Amino acid sequence: MNEGFALAPGPVTASLVVDEFGSTISNSGSSKGLGNQTDLALLKWFRARSQVVLTSGKTAEAENYRLPSQARLAIFSRTERTYESLADAKDQVIFLNNLGSYAQALDALHTAGYQKIHCEFGPTGFIELLWHGRIDGFVSSTEADGVERFAQANHLALKPVQLVGGDLFVAQLLGRG
Repeated sequence: MNEGFALAPGPVTASLVVDEFGSTISNSGSSKGLGNQTDLALLKWFRARSQVVLTSGKTAEAENYRLPSQARLAIFSRTERTYESLADAKDQVIFLNNLGSYAQALDALHTAGYQKIHCEFGPTGFIELLWHGRIDGFVSSTEADGVERFAQANHLALKPVQLVGGDLFVAQLLGRG
């Protein structure tokens, strides 16, 4: 994944894929169809370097989450959800319910001894943790304008956009812009 791509994230990361307009949701109502094979490889790279993947209940349901192959899965939710795609694996999931914020969910994982965490939320959780300096956040798109539009729409500063694998634009976001 490092073929000319200067990526040096810290122990707590987050990633989002967006379309050319900076939207995190495709016509399917999830992120499916927004990325490509290079984006999938980037996601797998983030997951492989993590002890736990933290997501929200809404994201887990919308994306039909399964257990990551190399990390634990933690789900933060303020409401009861069914997680049909995890029906046979719920005993292996770390459920973080009745917490007030994404930051508290992250703190709970740190308290449990997890240091390398990859967060996969929609924009609400991503931006909350980014604004508070809790994550190294990365946005990818098959179109360069998508990354820049997402950053601009959410008042986020970003490092220069890089082309990865010849078909994916990625930038690290730096918080409030």
